[in-house]
Amino acid sequence: LRLLEIKAHSNMTNDMYSEIMDAFNEQNISLYCATKKLSSLVSIDPIWIDCCLKSCCAFTGNLKDLKECPACGEARYKKNSKKKVGIKKMAFFPLKDRLIIQYQNFNWSLELQYRANYTMSQEYLQHRLYGDIFDGRRY
Repeated sequence: LRLLEIKAHSNMTNDMYSEIMDAFNEQNISLYCATKKLSSLVSIDPIWIDCCLKSCCAFTGNLKDLKECPACGEARYKKNSKKKVGIKKMAFFPLKDRLIIQYQNFNWSLELQYRANYTMSQEYLQHRLYGDIFDGRRY
């Protein structure tokens, strides 16, 4: 699953993912299996949005009806397809769903409340030391 995370953050292609799995893993896990495993662990489904081939824009909001990118002119849809199939898609995870997942785990929800519950120590103030970023005078 770590490689799946790296794939998502680095815009890695599916072919590159497969090559890395072949090179470094005795137990070759396909992209499909890794995605299914992640889906079973995290109860959130992405909303798939067409985007420009060159990542200039996402075809959403006031751009949702366009057939080509307003910035570079690249076509939105594949040419030889009977249905309108976007050339490139991006996954969008609504903020509400992400927050629900973050706070479902009790221990993690406590971690997320750290800043709100942090109390500055007088010991740090007196000796001009910093126990945490929140002990600074500018914070």
